[in-house]
Amino acid sequence: MSVGPVRRLVPTSGTGSARKLIPWTDALGEEFSAALAAWVGGLFSRLPQLRCGRAYWAISPLEEAADHQRSAPSGNAAVPVGCEEDSAYLGPLLRRFAGSAMAVPAEVRCIRDPGAFAYATVLALLRARDLRLISVWHPTYLDLLLDAALTHRERLLADVAKGTSDLPAELPDVVRARLRAGPQPARARELSLVDWNHPRSLWPDLALVSCWGDASAAAPRKALERRLGGTEIESKGLLATEGAITIPFAGTHPLAINAHVYEFLGDDGRCRWPHETSVGDEYEVVISTGGGLTRYRLGDRVRVVGRLGATPCLRFLGRSGGASDLTGEKLDEALVCEAIAHARIEASFAALQPMADARPMRYRLVVDRDARLDGQDAARVDEALRRCVHYDLSRRLGQLSQVEVVISRRSAPELLIDVAGFRGQRLGEVKPPALLPADFPVTS
Repeated sequence: MSVGPVRRLVPTSGTGSARKLIPWTDALGEEFSAALAAWVGGLFSRLPQLRCGRAYWAISPLEEAADHQRSAPSGNAAVPVGCEEDSAYLGPLLRRFAGSAMAVPAEVRCIRDPGAFAYATVLALLRARDLRLISVWHPTYLDLLLDAALTHRERLLADVAKGTSDLPAELPDVVRARLRAGPQPARARELSLVDWNHPRSLWPDLALVSCWGDASAAAPRKALERRLGGTEIESKGLLATEGAITIPFAGTHPLAINAHVYEFLGDDGRCRWPHETSVGDEYEVVISTGGGLTRYRLGDRVRVVGRLGATPCLRFLGRSGGASDLTGEKLDEALVCEAIAHARIEASFAALQPMADARPMRYRLVVDRDARLDGQDAARVDEALRRCVHYDLSRRLGQLSQVEVVISRRSAPELLIDVAGFRGQRLGEVKPPALLPADFPVTS
């Protein structure tokens, strides 16, 4: 049962289903605000220049054209569905502060076309010479925006100079109105003289980029760090739609102890309170929140890497139970099995494998040499996976490309033997996997 009335239902991907709607209540909002206020307060204390310039809090395009009007029944009332802005988690006070310094208008989220959405976002960012903070989720999201800037450089320069927006005519009036701006010929001249391959030259006052940096996001974060050339990148804490787990603070990521009730499930099956955890050990996070979740297993696995005072500091390791999470899509065995079955793959061995080193990142469908394929298998699997709200968002934004098929030179039994050897198991203990580890060697 939730605490207080449900204000909205926020979609997320769970580890056991393609989509969940998490209840958002005032109590849950206050808990998020308490956690993030400590982060923002520490950030502004360490980097006071962030207080006077503009910021970009990531905005995701709406899942559907009318998502801002969608609702779900709840008793006798309709509850709106969706929470599109990063700043929505900040709470009323911090959100008012963030809104006054927003570099990109929230209405941009109403643009469904990914190309137009990226163009409008970059245009607003380029107009903000005083941009000081960028907060995104996955590092590749910012890569996509920077790539769009390079692709449309001349169009963007013209729009900045004239105060126009070279976007499709069918855009909602509210979006077009919010994208109007006064001409900035001096800013356009400045931008025309700098090297757009070096983002720091576009925003000379940019002081910090906040993004994921652990588990599968570690390599993309390092690549983004090289691309930004000197701008500080701070790894986000562990934040889920269901709750705030850690925040960046004092050079580490302590548990957000002023937010929810936390327990830590060990491999021995015993739950521990935060003070009972041991440095170096790994746990699954269990939370109880003001949104009504009680002893809820997030499916996130963490390691205790130290303590800040008496508070444990955690590092996110990935999803428990054999799940994959390249850009926030959170695919698990059950979901992938369902997608492969829905796609009617005729193969004795069929499993997805994440390709974190590919650009863009993607999944590949590994099948045995005797599989019977018709050329549309990858598209059908991809379509089935897109029922997962976060996988679909990553695909629409271009963070993930379509699934590709790899036909192994090995038979299904031989592939199972390979899996057994890789896992250190006897062949009789191995179940055919739906998700292969990224480092599993596939002979194609």
